[in-house]
Amino acid sequence: MRLSDAIQSFPSLFLAVLFLYIVEPRIENIVILLVVGRLPMFIRVARAETVTVVNSLFVDAARCLGASGWWLCLYEIAPAILPTMLTLAALEIGVLMLVESALSFLGVGIQAPGVSWGIMVSEGRDWIQSAWWLTVFPGLCIATVSISCNVLSNWLRLATNPSNDGVWIRTFTHRTLACRPCCRNLGSNVAAAFDRRLIRGVPYCAWYGACSSPDKLDRGSSRNLAIIGESGSGKSVLARTILGTLVSPPGHVTAGRIRLNGIDLLALDARSYRKLQGDRVAMVFQDALVAFNPLYQIGWQIAEVFNIHRYMPMKAGFERAIGLLRRVGIPNPEQRAHAYPHQLSGGMRQRAMIALAVALEPDVLLADEPTTALDVTVQAQIMALLESLRKKPGWL
Repeated sequence: MRLSDAIQSFPSLFLAVLFLYIVEPRIENIVILLVVGRLPMFIRVARAETVTVVNSLFVDAARCLGASGWWLCLYEIAPAILPTMLTLAALEIGVLMLVESALSFLGVGIQAPGVSWGIMVSEGRDWIQSAWWLTVFPGLCIATVSISCNVLSNWLRLATNPSNDGVWIRTFTHRTLACRPCCRNLGSNVAAAFDRRLIRGVPYCAWYGACSSPDKLDRGSSRNLAIIGESGSGKSVLARTILGTLVSPPGHVTAGRIRLNGIDLLALDARSYRKLQGDRVAMVFQDALVAFNPLYQIGWQIAEVFNIHRYMPMKAGFERAIGLLRRVGIPNPEQRAHAYPHQLSGGMRQRAMIALAVALEPDVLLADEPTTALDVTVQAQIMALLESLRKKPGWL
């Protein structure tokens, strides 16, 4: 970033003229110059967009499902910043064409007998009165390409946005993940079926202060446990700590234990924890609209969890997703599975979020205020749905 800041601190046209006076103004040197001069802007924009997207709830939701860092980069973050980068690239085509034409017009760019609109304008100005078309037509070509690049950038911005029925973004909906052999067993205790699961108190420290969880949370099989507290008391922090998605920094666990089926979750490494996230421990988030990735259809997002943890092909996972949507009470699930998050009502989105959370029948289901921002009738329906899922041994 420091190098890109240093390059951008100088006027690009001044650097280009200075560079081409030092080296031979060949087409290869001009291309290298233009790439080096404009690349820092792409780096800064990509970094700024990534920092914004990586803190989004849909990325946290994918992380909670056990997605690895490469998966997040390739299938969650990269498609989210793609519209901005494509728009910028289309604009830069016009800018680079104008810079090259200006350099050739000034005599430091492409040299005759090379072909450039800048050379045509420069040589034609001596004949402007007797042969005006020698200057006008190359100038019109420069203006047409510049305007066309602006129109193209506008179209790319709209075409890659799912809320505008984008067409390009649909190429990313059929995502696949190559099947990998299962990692080493975490031990026989992982598969052991204990009737009781124990979660001990986990103090939580942050730069801005500290808060402590309850000393002991003991949850029996097929039982509900409610954690009640005022806003800011640490309920969501406790849920994220159990799920292993606590943002560090600023937060980190300093003491205590989290035991699930005899396993101390805090002792697991990141890869082993990901095997449990979304499989043995899952979470229903507050706002499903921001917890779902806005670039992908609902059915494919639910199919991901089968692909990540069961190495199931995405097409087969999509069929399972339709069954899950039907199970949680969404009408016409075959059609709804192809809908984007913004195309569903609040109640349907929350039901889809529950379907995603219970897809692999986890041992522990964390619900972080799952009825927030819903009307009273839908709240009652969501709570009844969760209760019905708890009472039945099989969710699928």
